[in-house]
Amino acid sequence: MIAEIAGMKGVRGVETVDAARGRLAGKPVTVFGVDPSTFRRYTPKPTAASDALWRNIAAGDIAVSFALGTDGGVTLGSQGTLDGAAGKTSLRVGALATMGIGEVDAVVSRPTARALGMAEGNALLISAGRGDLTKLTRRVRRLVPGESKVVSLADDRGASADPGARLPDARGRVLTALQIRTAIKVAQSKLGMPYVWGGESDAEGGYDCSGILQYAFGKAGVRLPRVADDQAKAGWRIPSDRAAPGDLLTWAHDPTAPGYISHIALYLGDGRMLAAPRRGTVLRIQPVYFRNFQGAIRINPRLAARLAG
Repeated sequence: MIAEIAGMKGVRGVETVDAARGRLAGKPVTVFGVDPSTFRRYTPKPTAASDALWRNIAAGDIAVSFALGTDGGVTLGSQGTLDGAAGKTSLRVGALATMGIGEVDAVVSRPTARALGMAEGNALLISAGRGDLTKLTRRVRRLVPGESKVVSLADDRGASADPGARLPDARGRVLTALQIRTAIKVAQSKLGMPYVWGGESDAEGGYDCSGILQYAFGKAGVRLPRVADDQAKAGWRIPSDRAAPGDLLTWAHDPTAPGYISHIALYLGDGRMLAAPRRGTVLRIQPVYFRNFQGAIRINPRLAARLAG
């Protein structure tokens, strides 16, 4: 099966990895168990180039994403307890480095994954460049039993940019006025709630930046993917001076993955946005700032739903 996928048009590489959900230092995380010598080529250049990072992983450390380290409070060099299939295991946080895959929060070596009780080889990482991911997904799903998902590692940001041409009429391709009003009203109803890493409902006691957007737009009947980098692919990129209420604003703060969207907010108009800024803050309305700003996104509900899976 792997050889057949590797031979598909547009596929540049296929990597078997171990994948599991767990809790690291009390935070919900998705962990990959990988072969450091081969997996590193799929990661952003600064991450791939760090020999020390991959040596630490090979030696038994866990590498966590920049966002989990800064916003989740999992600090470099600390001992984090990972709750997994084999129970609670203490691991040293040996690196802060984003892997360029939105849903992956942490990476360990495959021997460490075995010790943690992670399932072996239960995920395929497929790099497909700028090929037609919709067609590729269909072909892969015909080969893989059960549910499957294709994750793009390219820098493509989803729907095409809109340098000045008129955006399409509604018909499911842009939000309706009612959907925008509903999403903004729902998001504003959560003002004052704490920033909580992984938070996407009141049950977690708060929200993170992408969690509040997924929740608010979900109440408006719009399915968004979960993490900021994937949400930034869910529509048309537009100049910031053309942003309108209901658009998304994006930032790339992570030095380990240039261009990777690590923060996102909801534009309200008049230079204001609704945001869950970072650990130690609350959901609030604040002025838009432009340090590390990556632009505005006008949501395409059809594309967003496809990305949400």
